Amino acid sequence: MTDTPDAPTLVLAPHPRAERRGLSRLRTPFRSPLRTSGVVVLLVVLLACLAFAAVTWERVSALVTHLEEASTSADAFVTALTEDPESARAHLDDATAALDSATEDLAAFPVAQAAWLPWLGENVAAVETVVAAFSDVATTTGPTVAEAALLFDFSAPEAGAGSLPSLAGASAAAKEDLGRAATVLVTLPDAVETLRTARDDVAAVDTSRLLPPVRDAIEQAQGALESAYSTIEPAAAAFGELAGRIDTALRFLGLGDTVDGWVEGIRAWAEGL
Repeated sequence: MTDTPDAPTLVLAPHPRAERRGLSRLRTPFRSPLRTSGVVVLLVVLLACLAFAAVTWERVSALVTHLEEASTSADAFVTALTEDPESARAHLDDATAALDSATEDLAAFPVAQAAWLPWLGENVAAVETVVAAFSDVATTTGPTVAEAALLFDFSAPEAGAGSLPSLAGASAAAKEDLGRAATVLVTLPDAVETLRTARDDVAAVDTSRLLPPVRDAIEQAQGALESAYSTIEPAAAAFGELAGRIDTALRFLGLGDTVDGWVEGIRAWAEGL
């Protein structure tokens, strides 16, 4: 039997264009829908964080402005204690209004969420501490000290009472002024203690890592509270020595029974400063 030779195998070379299309398909990476959506979500989250940071910083800037206004008014208040006691209450009202605005601003945005943002959270927390301490002084210490400035001489506390009536003026107005003086002396120790606590709390705020505008505003507040304390504390201690004189005057006017017990308390407090 004669073998039939195998038919030759026909090999077709790929068309150049088809080869290029195939290589192109091999080189094109596979893009899954999940990967694409993940990138989109990441961008949305990033933009949301940036928007939140921008809004938060705008509110922090407003807080800084209010804190600076409060510090400026506090400095004017302290100056008025010795130079123009009649105007002291107006400066106190200005400081209180600025601090109230700062408190409203703090309540308007989520401080807890801001704490997660680098730097910004630390700045918000620092401002919150200072505003709270400053507000305590404005509402507790300020009114008592403003009233004291109308009755006692803050420019020369060792001289004693500035506008207290003499025993010879035993009029209704004299009795009222002496009663006001007694009330001020009773409430002054707590007022000074509140100021001392606020000064210490604000002084303890570390400003080294804060953003420059926040740092400057807090350092201004620290200076204002230190100035207030250095003016008010020595005067309050000296006024405590007036307790005996006022007690004598009140007893001369027949009002001694209303003040039994508070004189010794004031003296003990003044001696402990």
